[in-house]
Amino acid sequence: MSRLRFAMFTVLASLSTDVVRAENWCTWGPWRTHTAQNIRWPEQFLDHDRSAVRAPFQMMIANGWRSQNTISTYHFNELTGQLNDTGKLKLRAVLFETPAEWRTVYVLRADRPELTAARMQSVQDFAGELMQGEPIPQILLTTVEPRGTRGDVSNGVNQRFMENAPIPVLPPSAGEENN
Repeated sequence: MSRLRFAMFTVLASLSTDVVRAENWCTWGPWRTHTAQNIRWPEQFLDHDRSAVRAPFQMMIANGWRSQNTISTYHFNELTGQLNDTGKLKLRAVLFETPAEWRTVYVLRADRPELTAARMQSVQDFAGELMQGEPIPQILLTTVEPRGTRGDVSNGVNQRFMENAPIPVLPPSAGEENN
């Protein structure tokens, strides 16, 4: 009975007007794609993995340069918002000693909008004087205060530490104790 069915199926298949071809029985496209991916594995994923690993470090580097290039509260006069001598030195260092790709100047936002505007104007004016006609790097506002403290405060702490440190003296030798 099963031989009869097989024979009838074969005759019908051969007599049909639409000839059945091998590529219609199975589509080879996905098989070829998967085989090629398996052969290349893990190469196709390495670039994505590397960029995913490096992304946090790039963010840390950018945040570090932002912190380094921030003109902070103690770089300005508290009442007028004008750069003080320390702020001018800081701005000079950012403009001339920082690598070109990280040369953005950040100004810390003040408590009052008019003081913030005075700070921005002071930084732009002094940067224009320093650059002497060359393009001024981008100057942006920031609300992130950099870690650290003023130089005179940390210097005072170090001086007081040194003043109160005991005088270094070697202990007496064993022979000197008996005398």
